Parts: sequence; structure tokens; C-alpha cells
Amino acid sequence: MAVSNLVLVGKQCQEKHDWLTHLAKEEKKKHPEMKIFLMGSGNHYSNVFDVQIKLITGNSSFCEIVSNFESARDYFYEYARDNAGALLVIDEYTLLATVMRHEKQDYLRQMLMYITSIGHSAGINVWISASSDKTCDLNLNRSFLSQMKVLQAPARTLTSKQ
Repeated sequence: MAVSNLVLVGKQCQEKHDWLTHLAKEEKKKHPEMKIFLMGSGNHYSNVFDVQIKLITGNSSFCEIVSNFESARDYFYEYARDNAGALLVIDEYTLLATVMRHEKQDYLRQMLMYITSIGHSAGINVWISASSDKTCDLNLNRSFLSQMKVLQAPARTLTSKQ
């Protein structure tokens, strides 16, 4: 599986979810057997994502978000382990990281470090979408970022290109 780890950064309202969907469709064409998991805050994604896990709703408490994350993480790991790989897409990383930093700081960081350092050899990869202009605002260490492709979301939307 030749999927890369990826960080997609861009300002709020830059349609990053559209770019994630587009990129996921391209990966599905190359790797139709790959299962793609999405952890995010909404239901505005296409069916290209095999499993969509809504972590955050408008009135979720920090504890509920952490609990949802832990369940989703365990489900993803179990599937990836039993099926020789998968792709995890985390949308709204900035919001999730803020909540996790507030409640259980190491859970998210440990998961990302595991996937980027040894997960690729097992066919496990991660994509992150974050509302930020640059990766230094994301509080991710250099070791982690060295294992990632970093893309800046274009200012124009996909639909405006057509």
C-alpha cells in the first residue's frame, strides 16, 4: 500500500473537507481494497469514507468527545490489525487536539506517533485536516511532521476550479 501520511492545513472555511474527500476518492481508485475511516464533526462527506465516526456535536462535553475518540480509536486499531491496514482521516484536528489537550493530552499524540512511526509498515496511515495557516501552530513535534506530507489547502474550492 503506497498511501502516505498527510497533514492538510488551511484557514477556516477553506473547504478542507472537500479536499479530503477528493484525495480519498483518488486513493480509493489506486487502492479499492483499502478501508478509509473518518473521524470528524459532521456528516458532510461522501460515501468514499467506509466508516464515518462523528466525534463532536454542537453540544458535546469534553468527556463525551474523549470517550467517542477512545471508542473510535479502538475500532480503527482492531480493524487495521485484523485486516492488514487502513487509512484514518481526522478532520477538525485543531478542535479535537484542543479538547484532548484539555482532557487527556497524550491519547491523540500517542496514536499519531504510533501510526506515523511504525504504522506505515503495517499498512496503517493517517491524514489530518487542521484549521491553521502552518504546521508550527499545531503543536506537533518535528519527528512526527518528518513522517508526513504537508499540503496547504488552496484558497479556491474544488467546485470553483471546474
